[in-house]
Amino acid sequence: MKKTLLMVVLALTSLTACSKDRIISYDQLPANAKNVIEKYFDKVNVSYVKQDGTGMWAEYEVKFMNMDEVEFDSKGTLKSVDIRSGEVPSALVPQLIRTYVADNFAGQVIIKYSVEKYGHEIKLNGGLEIEFDKSFNVRKIDD
Repeated sequence: MKKTLLMVVLALTSLTACSKDRIISYDQLPANAKNVIEKYFDKVNVSYVKQDGTGMWAEYEVKFMNMDEVEFDSKGTLKSVDIRSGEVPSALVPQLIRTYVADNFAGQVIIKYSVEKYGHEIKLNGGLEIEFDKSFNVRKIDD
């Protein structure tokens, strides 16, 4: 019993140690992540890059000097964009979501976009948060 408990504690400790955030250089980002940043953001204004986890469980957070933030998975696939001033680059948001916003919330812009297990989530500059399923049907609207 004591050996089993000790093994469980050691396993949890090693998992926790592996999931600690660490600051890395921009060049250590996956190529896909660097491509997104160089195409839609200002690489020069990157404040820091943080890696959480390793290997296939790694996640990357890129923070810019203006406090905008972009997150990627281990392959460099976009997970989220959070814009503090301005709007999420339209090419990063699926067309069906952009059309829904234009048709139903004219004049508002998307300031946050994320890919979730259930689908997608956006936040508009007016404060509304909208969840979409994987087929881009509205699941929930929250203020």
